[in-house]
Amino acid sequence: MSLVSLDCDDRLGLYPLVFTKDRDKVIVGVPGRARFISTSSTGAEAIRLLQKGLSLREATDELRRTTGSDTISLRPLLRQAVSSGFVASVNGESLPEIPCDAHGWPVHLPVRLANGLFSRYSAFAYGLLIVFAAAVALTGGWRIPSLSEIVMGAKYAQLAWLTALIGLANSLKHELAHCAAAARAGVAARIGIGHRFVFPVIQADLTDLWTVAPARRYLVYSAGMLSDLAVLAAAVIVAWATAAAGRQNSLRLVLGVTFFVALSQIVWQFNAFVRTDVYFILTNAIGQRNLHSDALRAIAGVLKRCLPAGRGQRPRIVRASKAAWIYAGAAAAGYAICTLWTLYFVVTSLHTLAAPLTQPSGVGGRRPAIVLDASDRLAMGVGLACWGGLVGASVWREKTRKRVSLKLAEGEAF
Repeated sequence: MSLVSLDCDDRLGLYPLVFTKDRDKVIVGVPGRARFISTSSTGAEAIRLLQKGLSLREATDELRRTTGSDTISLRPLLRQAVSSGFVASVNGESLPEIPCDAHGWPVHLPVRLANGLFSRYSAFAYGLLIVFAAAVALTGGWRIPSLSEIVMGAKYAQLAWLTALIGLANSLKHELAHCAAAARAGVAARIGIGHRFVFPVIQADLTDLWTVAPARRYLVYSAGMLSDLAVLAAAVIVAWATAAAGRQNSLRLVLGVTFFVALSQIVWQFNAFVRTDVYFILTNAIGQRNLHSDALRAIAGVLKRCLPAGRGQRPRIVRASKAAWIYAGAAAAGYAICTLWTLYFVVTSLHTLAAPLTQPSGVGGRRPAIVLDASDRLAMGVGLACWGGLVGASVWREKTRKRVSLKLAEGEAF
């Protein structure tokens, strides 16, 4: 961690910044470096004054003169600006550069392609595809196998590898849809590997979307789910067409897995407590940019109050909005359920891997059990190892990000 010391006569050199009006706040940030803060119009004006080369004292005096308030202080704003990597130099001396917060690989899609994928004609084609698939399903043309048929009709290793490959392809397609919509909005995007709680995911970094007006963000946030819906419709239509041609058996398993993978991808997005697509659509609609972090601080405050050493203390966020408290309750329930499910899954998987290959097909003669051979157990072991390794690597990267702290001169009026 680097330490920056400032006094009232210092002049700051700032990176090129972008200012975007977002309801009653102004989003200020460095495009391409995934660093943005939300501030008031007064805070945004203070940053503009510092950009013009005014010292901290001069900027403070100017703000106090224009607003008529003698209580204005730049200290909180300076802490945000320095920790967010807005400051390139102090009095001409360069500061250590903070690495870009965005992670992953840049995605450069042609703007013409992005515009074509989300044009009015494309929207009409997607709608026609979905309506036709619904008509096929409702008129008796449903040929997608049920989930139980898929599980019982395929070997575990075969099903595991097929699901992993189709899931990887669909997740990549989902994130590329976000990137294409972002390119249409003129925003750079990256694709990388991260985690949502204990689940490894492929994710698109769309931090620069803060430079776009709120109304234009909805298409970018929903593009992934729209692409999943198109895959669902295509699977239904292909299953119907191949059945009519007498070739369904050769594609039955693939189409079934594709359908349920795309469906699970859509359902997953409604787990808003792990900051999925629905979470960002929700926060954009209600204007609560930090809903997740506010909710986590609220939960931490309640837990601290419940501890013996913290009895009688109020939660850390005593003025949290109603939306934050509702979200906090949903998040607490979601995290609890996911924790229990993860423990159950890991314990049963390890127990299965440790069981002998000649394990009986039933437990106590009451319930048939699935016996896994060596190839099945290899697939399960590789899956568990990849799961733990990807989550661990993502957590380690977040914990080792470079930080800059700020030391302000005591007693200075700024």
